[in-house]
Amino acid sequence: MSQIKLLLTGAQQVQTEELYNTLSLKYSVYLADSSALTGERFVQIPNITDMAFAHKILKICLDNDFKIVVPQLFDEIGLLAPAKTLFGEYGIVIACPNKAEWDILADKEILFSSLSAARIAVPAFRKLEKFEGFAASMLQLGYPSKQVKVEPCTNNASSDYRIVDDRVDAYYSIFPDIENPLISYTQLSKIVAADNFPALFLSEHLEGQQGYFTAYFNDGELITDDEPSAILPEIAKEIGTVLNLNGCFELQFTQTEKGYFLHKLIHKLNTGDKLVTYITNELNKLD
Repeated sequence: MSQIKLLLTGAQQVQTEELYNTLSLKYSVYLADSSALTGERFVQIPNITDMAFAHKILKICLDNDFKIVVPQLFDEIGLLAPAKTLFGEYGIVIACPNKAEWDILADKEILFSSLSAARIAVPAFRKLEKFEGFAASMLQLGYPSKQVKVEPCTNNASSDYRIVDDRVDAYYSIFPDIENPLISYTQLSKIVAADNFPALFLSEHLEGQQGYFTAYFNDGELITDDEPSAILPEIAKEIGTVLNLNGCFELQFTQTEKGYFLHKLIHKLNTGDKLVTYITNELNKLD
């Protein structure tokens, strides 16, 4: 019996060899990249800037009988997640979140609103799209007695944020501390007054111990975790159920006197046996 054919993107990523070796134990693995690599096991795919990226990946799968696609790159996942159901109709598994999961992961307002509605602790928050709501939002979040964190609403790099604090001086404004990037209320107000900024996510900046752990879910059920504490897995179970998570996720918390507050949820690529298990579960859903 021939092995199922699997397409693994990100051929030039550092972890690709390890993933290739693991997956090759069960699947017939081909490596994909937008660069023109040579070899029998290499497949050239379109660049992520291609407007028809997902449809061209689907055509590659249909033409070459690939039943599984494992995207490694963040931008690839963002383009393939909305098409996961379409691929499934052709019997092809995309090893990434589905559209509903990705919408939650990609927009912090949706994430925090979903968790807050389920009484799961998150920092107080507001979405800012127009300058006219800036002052009111800051006051509602407790400014100036409380610090406010400002970041893009859409999924962002861990360094893409500022803490509003009027103690910042001119020197610090030019040479910010990467570990604690401050911005004054006046500076931020001038920026948003132009009304040409991306949607911003404002939230109460909580002081406390920062921690994270990685958890694995199947249809919202927590399968395993790497956190020995009995408290965080219980919170993770609630989060997984509410969001119906599938796969591997990193949950980042701030611990305060009032408890644990989730402040970031990140999708992670499954590795090793967990990736094989995840793919198996996804294939079973297509049967």
